[in-house]
Amino acid sequence: MRTLTLKAAAGIALVAAGAALASPPAQNGLGAHFRIVSTGTSSVVEIRLQPKAAFDSVRVEAASGVATLTPPCEFAGVTPGARYNCRVNLSARQGAAAMTLNLVGERTVDPDRPRVVEVSHFTLATGSAPVAPAVRSADKSVTRPASQALQTPEQPASGLIFAPAGGTPK
Repeated sequence: MRTLTLKAAAGIALVAAGAALASPPAQNGLGAHFRIVSTGTSSVVEIRLQPKAAFDSVRVEAASGVATLTPPCEFAGVTPGARYNCRVNLSARQGAAAMTLNLVGERTVDPDRPRVVEVSHFTLATGSAPVAPAVRSADKSVTRPASQALQTPEQPASGLIFAPAGGTPK
C-alpha cells in the first residue's frame, strides 16, 4: 500500500514538474503580419491582419525610436477571418538605431472582467546605428586618410622585441 502511495506521489510530482517547465502560450489572435515596403529617411511598413478572434478595436502605436507615424491606423469591430490592411510611414528619432511599432488589439470577453489586450511588436533597423571600430577597420572598401595609414616602424617601440621568422625571442 505504501509503495502504491509513493508511486502515485512521484507520478503527480512528475506531471507538476512537466507543467512548470512548459513554455508559455504564444498569442497571435490578431493574425498579424508585417512587411517592409521601403526604407530610407522615411520607411513604409504594411500591416496585414487576419484575426482568429473578435476584437473591439485594433490600433498601431509608435513605440521606441519612432519620431512620426502617419497616417493613424485603427480598426473597430474586427471580426475573425476577415482581412485588414494598412500602410504606415515611419521616421526615426535622431540617432535611433531601430524603430518599433506596437499593434494593440483590445476585446471584452466578459463584461464583469477587465478587457483582454494583445500586443504584437515589430522592430525595424534604421541603419543609423554606430559602427564598431573593429567593423570599420575590417571594411577594406573604406580608405583611410594619410594621418591614419598603418605604418610598420623601423625600430620597435620600447619593450617590444621582434622575433626572427621561425625563431624565438632571446
